[in-house]
Amino acid sequence: MTLERFETLLDLYGPNIADWPETDRQSADQLLAESDAAQELMADAAFMMDALDSYTVAEPSPEFDARLLDLAPTGKPVLPAKTSGGFFSWFDVRMFSTAGAALACAAFGLVIGLNAIEPADTTTTNDEAEMFMTAALTSYDTAFWEGDEG
Repeated sequence: MTLERFETLLDLYGPNIADWPETDRQSADQLLAESDAAQELMADAAFMMDALDSYTVAEPSPEFDARLLDLAPTGKPVLPAKTSGGFFSWFDVRMFSTAGAALACAAFGLVIGLNAIEPADTTTTNDEAEMFMTAALTSYDTAFWEGDEG
């Protein structure tokens, strides 16, 4: 048995080799007799098992039980307090905040959309750009670069 296999079985079944599968017990005993590392792993596992077995949790106090029971639902539905008439009886504040957020998003989208629209008169700009590209690709005349378009 390898040390890795021994450690895996130790993690799975604990430090009592009698709880291990029968096929692995003899080779585990042999490894324990020969290996200091296996003995150390076994000692650590036994210490951990003893610590876990000796750990106890104190009983909860009656006050704690009473506080838990006070938190339990009573079975009766809790209705929100009713407001008496007025403007807020027709509309809920949550509705106004939701509608306000939606309106703000719509206004923001409208502003972004309007700023993304190209100007209506693009013919002059496009014609100038086309002339520049044609001249740059076909002519090496320095007069064009100096501003003389002739």
